[in-house]
Amino acid sequence: MNRHLVDFVICYLYLFILLPAAFMGSPAWSCDLRVIVPDVGMGQAVILLESGRAILIDTGPVEQTKHLQERMSAHGVHSLDYLFLTHFHPDHAGGYVGIRRLWPHTPVLTSDHFPKNLIPVDRIFVPGVMEALANDPLHRIVHAGDTIYWQGNQLHIIWPKSPSGNNLNKMSLVLLVRTACGRNILIMGDVDRDVEHGLIPVLKQFLENTTVDILIAGHHGASDSTDPELIRITRPQIGIVSVGLNNSLAYPAKNVMTRLRKFCGKVLRTDRDGELCFRLSATGPAVCAASFDDRKPMLSD
Repeated sequence: MNRHLVDFVICYLYLFILLPAAFMGSPAWSCDLRVIVPDVGMGQAVILLESGRAILIDTGPVEQTKHLQERMSAHGVHSLDYLFLTHFHPDHAGGYVGIRRLWPHTPVLTSDHFPKNLIPVDRIFVPGVMEALANDPLHRIVHAGDTIYWQGNQLHIIWPKSPSGNNLNKMSLVLLVRTACGRNILIMGDVDRDVEHGLIPVLKQFLENTTVDILIAGHHGASDSTDPELIRITRPQIGIVSVGLNNSLAYPAKNVMTRLRKFCGKVLRTDRDGELCFRLSATGPAVCAASFDDRKPMLSD
């Protein structure tokens, strides 16, 4: 066969058969992620939602479980693919049992920080959730350096590295979410400023001269969180504090709010602004046209 004819046939096969088939085998991600922070009182829950499929990061306190379930339904969640518990305090993990009943086939991801010597205040709730997780066949352990791939997005676990001690807050999971469009969400759990400051080199490496689009501030805006250098480096477009109205701990601290306002494009808090919903597309975050939560008015521009 003529050599030029052979070359033509090979080129034809590649351009019109092999190359289209390769693309047909690749998933087409919508690049349209919603980030929802429901008002769960003095606690925190974060919903990542795309095309009806969701990841839930923390559940808020047990008394907010029904409300959280209602909000997930209102936003059109039909599949819960992962449940993360950043740590085992009741304001973050109180709804675990209720969510597990509703979504019995969802993997539950936590760190392996199971302290043997709990401080007195943690002995009321924490042993119960730890025992429930020990008997949960879908419980999985994640560590710093692990990555969960979901709907074209990447969830990087960047803390803790080597869980130790009895301080549950200090060993909270910290997650950096990189969306299919290259946008960034940073969820700090309840870690303190020392941990945050230590994560700056890691974040610099991940962000590579980009910034954070949405920051879920650490520890409900407590004074021991929100390291100024971390906020300066990440420069979030939107900073969110999940906190209860008129809470007895006086969260968020005034100096933390001042710090956030200095370096964030916009700062919002669930106790005053209610449920928060943003759509993260290629152009950045925009306020969702979300289902109405009658506990508080929806955020508007």
